[in-house]
Amino acid sequence: MNMMNMNRAQLIIPGIAVMAMLLLSQVAAAAFLPQQVGIPGPVCKAHLIMLTPMTNVTVGQMLSGGPVSVRLEDLTYPNANNVSDGIFNAYYGGTEVASNATIAPYSFKNLYTVKQGQMFTTSYGVKTNNIIPGLYAYNRIAQMQLYEVIVVCRPPP
Repeated sequence: MNMMNMNRAQLIIPGIAVMAMLLLSQVAAAAFLPQQVGIPGPVCKAHLIMLTPMTNVTVGQMLSGGPVSVRLEDLTYPNANNVSDGIFNAYYGGTEVASNATIAPYSFKNLYTVKQGQMFTTSYGVKTNNIIPGLYAYNRIAQMQLYEVIVVCRPPP
C-alpha cells in the first residue's frame, strides 16, 4: 500500500506508537538497571490517550485537553522548501512549561513529563500534521493534537 492510499489514522497511530515505545524504553531503562547480565528487567506497558482530536488552530488560538494547553503564537518564515514550523507556548496546570518552542510539520513534541516513583510516568505531548503559512494571522494554521502517554512498570520477578 503506498502512502497516498493510506488514510490519516493509519499514518498517525504508528507514529504515536513509535513515540510511546521510545518513551517506554527510556522509562524502563531508568527505572531498573540490572546489575548483572541475565537478570530480567521490569515489565512495562504504555497506554496512549488522545486528549483532543486533530484540530485546526490559527495563530493566537489555544488548544486544551486534560491538564495541558498549547497556544499557537506564530509560524516561522517558510524555508527553501516553503515549509514553516509552528511556534507555541505550552502550559501544564496553568503554568507555562515551554515558551516559544517550535515544532515541525508531521512531528511530535513532548511538553511535560510527570514521574511518580520508578513505576509510573505520564507524559503529555503535541503532534502536528499540516502547517499552513499565510499572510495574515487568521490564515496561519497548524493542525494540532494533544495526547497523553501513561507508562506503568512492575518490578522484575
